Amino acid sequence: MTHGTFVTIKLGNETTLLAKHVIIDKKRRIFLGNDMYKES
Repeated sequence: MTHGTFVTIKLGNETTLLAKHVIIDKKRRIFLGNDMYKES
């Protein structure tokens, strides 16, 4: 349960960061998103 909750919160934070990048640069967000998921 704790691990699942942590993952959900982490995904939520990444989604927020990605959303901000979309506003800045849509294509760049895709690359940053891939890097973030790889590191995770």
